[in-house]
Amino acid sequence: MKGYKKAMDGILEKYKSHTERTDPGEYSYMFDNLPMDLKSLCGIVKQNLIHPVEAMELNLAEDKISQDGAIPDIESMLQKVKTRTNLDFNSRKQADERLVLACYHHAILLASILRHHGVPVRLRAGYSRFFEKQAGVRFGHIICEVWDKENKRWILVDPDREIVDMKETDFEFASDAFIKMKNKKTDPKKYISSISTGFKGSVYLLLLDASFVLQEEKLYYNLPELLLKEFNKPKDLNKDLLEDLEEIAVSFKNLDFYLNNINHLYHSQKSFKPSGLDYDSY
Repeated sequence: MKGYKKAMDGILEKYKSHTERTDPGEYSYMFDNLPMDLKSLCGIVKQNLIHPVEAMELNLAEDKISQDGAIPDIESMLQKVKTRTNLDFNSRKQADERLVLACYHHAILLASILRHHGVPVRLRAGYSRFFEKQAGVRFGHIICEVWDKENKRWILVDPDREIVDMKETDFEFASDAFIKMKNKKTDPKKYISSISTGFKGSVYLLLLDASFVLQEEKLYYNLPELLLKEFNKPKDLNKDLLEDLEEIAVSFKNLDFYLNNINHLYHSQKSFKPSGLDYDSY
């Protein structure tokens, strides 16, 4: 029991640390004196960012639709927030005053704020289920997993949709979707990611999720080399590659215990390495 507690303490300490993606740099002062309840922090994220889909629905100018490629990290994001308006970070802004950024950037902003205040948090990739009843599909989505110190458990938080402690009816992890599709336990057509419908999309999100929990936090558009190849079904991949992907997915069932195994598998396959693809090519 003591060994487990020590290991868990080390894991939580790891997720308190900034990465190159979440380090606010010279703009860290913008995170001081913020309300620290998760609902309020999600609201602050939305006061500064708007999702491209929302922006299109509001008919914002074309040059304001998606700035994902120009903002690779939090320091550059905060620099743009600071120069965009005269309003404080914690001030409410009109839609056209906010940065147009997708769910990845919503998640790294919340993660950056929480790490600044010493709260363990990691990004997670999977599928949102918000539109499943209406559209019959699940969409690729990126959220945060935050350590609830009081209850000693991880909770899911979606800063884009301002949901705290998400339920299974809201979100499905990439690893669970991958296993279901690999074992033909679900219809691949109901899973949509930004690169592909079905199995290939689940591989994409699984490897992205691995980079998140390993705190490498790869940009979602810098695809692994594997994803530049054509494949649609598990049988299209060679046996060793498929076995490694499945072992990564199974390891996510007890993530904190098998984190080292995910690390080993993720870095052992050359085809899992980022291809260097930029946003425009993506």
